[in-house]
Amino acid sequence: MYDSTFFKELHEATFAKTIAQGITIVFFWSTTCTICQRLEPIAHSLARSYSPQITFAKVNIDDYPTLAREQNVQFLPTIKIFRRGLQLARIVGLKSEDLLRDAIKEAVGPALSSQ
Repeated sequence: MYDSTFFKELHEATFAKTIAQGITIVFFWSTTCTICQRLEPIAHSLARSYSPQITFAKVNIDDYPTLAREQNVQFLPTIKIFRRGLQLARIVGLKSEDLLRDAIKEAVGPALSSQ
């Protein structure tokens, strides 16, 4: 799930450093979450469009429940958009690709363009 070609796997030791650098979108997911599985192709499409301008990352909450609690992730999937460590947006649940593209553009500004 969430191909490592496009997504960095984050954990407690790498989370803060990764989100502190530029723009990062983090997908919180679980292997047992069917909605997360439905979001995967949309997430890959976004990563293909916006990489390398944006870093795409994932956190499996089954493997890193402490990190999920620290980030106040209560529902899956949860997507967080960060710029230099500051959370710009939080999106919960399955959303369309168009809605997610709009949320990314709104959060990071007009300077960002998809490929």
